[in-house]
Amino acid sequence: MRFNRYAYKVDGKLLEKYSERSNSLMGLQFDSLIHLSYRDIKRTIPDLLEEGKIEEAILVVLRSRSKKLPRWRLRLLRNSTKLKFWFWVQDQYKLLTALEQEHLSSPPDSKLTRAGIHELDQLGDTNLIDALAGGNVLDWPRIMDLPYQVVFDKQLKTVIEARITKRLNKLK
Repeated sequence: MRFNRYAYKVDGKLLEKYSERSNSLMGLQFDSLIHLSYRDIKRTIPDLLEEGKIEEAILVVLRSRSKKLPRWRLRLLRNSTKLKFWFWVQDQYKLLTALEQEHLSSPPDSKLTRAGIHELDQLGDTNLIDALAGGNVLDWPRIMDLPYQVVFDKQLKTVIEARITKRLNKLK
């Protein structure tokens, strides 16, 4: 049975809750997903999942370490082995989401809210990419190819600086 069908056929919630996880597959071991490109973490893998292509999403993760890894080698593995790795990947996504919510989320200033800052929400992460590219659209692909960790660290620095600036303004 093809892995994509297998992964959706099993009782996902129960199996996901109690299944063993594995951070290695095909001799490749991962500490986390933060070294994958921002593009892969935020766009490529989610787009594949939206299309129901779990095995292809796993291949993206594996190819971040071994660029020439052939698809057929992944298909030869047992579905249960791939599922253990996939559950680990899902856990990593949950961890990244929690880190983003904890460290990068803050309510906007009331003046910004009144001015309509929420209108930028429709752009998704394009606003972030544009800010990191300094407004140069030609640099967007380069920014998207940066490791997720670099983009996260830069966002965190920006958020911390904004908090400090806000506190400084209150002290004046």
